[in-house]
Amino acid sequence: MENNDIVRLGQTCWVLSENKIYPLERDGSINTLREVKLTQKQWELLHCLYNPSKEPVSKEKIINTIWPSQAISPESLPQIINKTRKSIYDSEKNVIQHLRNVGYILNHSAYLNTNSIPVETELVDEKNKLEQNIKKSNSLLKEKTKLAIYYSLIFFLTISSILLSLGIYERKIKRQEFLDIHLNSDRYDQIISESDGEILFRVNRHICRFSKSSHEVNCEKE
Repeated sequence: MENNDIVRLGQTCWVLSENKIYPLERDGSINTLREVKLTQKQWELLHCLYNPSKEPVSKEKIINTIWPSQAISPESLPQIINKTRKSIYDSEKNVIQHLRNVGYILNHSAYLNTNSIPVETELVDEKNKLEQNIKKSNSLLKEKTKLAIYYSLIFFLTISSILLSLGIYERKIKRQEFLDIHLNSDRYDQIISESDGEILFRVNRHICRFSKSSHEVNCEKE
């Protein structure tokens, strides 16, 4: 979009080669995201009215340009004028001016804001920055998730090792108690009862059961 191809119409800009109108921001930059598309008749009207010297154009010339060799109603021209005014935000009728008994004149000026950055470019830059921030956030989230899984695994393995060690220690204590009972006892104090399957006896303040089938001895403190 070249500046010499842009004409300012009040608070909007018109690209001569296009049938589009663009609103202007407060800083004078063109908001290309809010374009207003003109109909073919509106575009022909602006082209008919546009001339560098801003000379008025008669109603007859406008009608012959837009509706050549066509019969139209008296309301056709006022309707296309009003429709075009709405498209270029000309509610005060200062851009397309009506000169009584003369015709219409297009009040235009050159677009001189050559250093301004179009709003579309600014929004694209903001969009790119936002996408980059989202990518960084996703990357950090993935790293945090990996660390969380890693530390959770270490914690699980640590707890499992502690529980396993406690189980081994408990079994070792019970085994030592059993050996102390049998290795350190001088005699069996008393046989309490005897049956076909087991012998119940007392030794060193322990009640023990001897299984005749498996030859296992289980003891408990009195």
